[in-house]
Amino acid sequence: MANVVAGTGITITDNSGEGMTPVISVTAGAYDEYGAASTAEANAVAYANTVANTAYSNSVSYIDTRTINDLFDVSIANVANGDFLRYNGSSWINDPVNLATDTVGDYLANISAGTGIIISNSGGEGSNPVISINSEFTLTANGDVDGSVLISNLANATLTLTIANGSVTSDKIDFGFVETLLSGNNIEIIGEIGVGALSPEISVSDDPSFNTVTAEHLIVDGIEIDTTGAVFGQVLKFNGVKFIPDEDTAEDGLGTVSKYSATIGDGANTTFTVTHGLGTRDVLVEIYETGYYETVYAAVRRSNLNSIEVTFATPPDSSSRRVVVTG
Repeated sequence: MANVVAGTGITITDNSGEGMTPVISVTAGAYDEYGAASTAEANAVAYANTVANTAYSNSVSYIDTRTINDLFDVSIANVANGDFLRYNGSSWINDPVNLATDTVGDYLANISAGTGIIISNSGGEGSNPVISINSEFTLTANGDVDGSVLISNLANATLTLTIANGSVTSDKIDFGFVETLLSGNNIEIIGEIGVGALSPEISVSDDPSFNTVTAEHLIVDGIEIDTTGAVFGQVLKFNGVKFIPDEDTAEDGLGTVSKYSATIGDGANTTFTVTHGLGTRDVLVEIYETGYYETVYAAVRRSNLNSIEVTFATPPDSSSRRVVVTG
């Protein structure tokens, strides 16, 4: 062997000359921990970086020119502002929001204004409806009443009603009422009379004859008193039918007159029995008030020959009536 040549990573000493003993050894630091040459590794790393950078650049360049529609399960057409992606069961498509079909649950589609209500911006997605009450309207009464009130800006208002003139007639009144008044003897009525009239004034006439009984025929307890043809000095005599004027003579049994009197009244009863004991129904009964001694009137019944029944309209006070029976 003429010579020994050292390759990469090999160191040879005493490698030439006859009889030499070459020493072959690995060059220190020529290999890394994985047994690869440092230069080769560096070259490999450099190449890998170049390839990677090229691939990245190509990828970025490709992606920059792509859209979402390039995805295999996306189909977009006629896209408009506000569209969103909706899955239709097989692919993703662009679609505007439809509350009736694209949402779950109830929703408010529109607002309509009723009577007296004003609504602005009442329809459309995203709108802000404004609800307000009509600021001005008039309430008007009709029928048998009159009156109206204007309500403006929702302010408090008072509606005053009055009965329309001529609207209330007697057929519309379902309770008792006095339609007219007639004046009797010695009574005066001042003012209008009739439905809807003001309160009339009723007063006693100034005619002095008010305190005078002017009737010629008077019936007391069913017995007539007839004063027709009476002259001075005569008295009333009962002829079996009625009392008539006649001469005052003893022949008629009027020469002797008997009298009985009693005080009655208890504040509770209206009928009282007065026992006079005169033995006849032919008696005259006079009743007067014990305080002012004025004559009062009551129904008198001649129950039998010796007693009478006196009946008042209302219970007289205790001991307030004096009964005088003559016969």
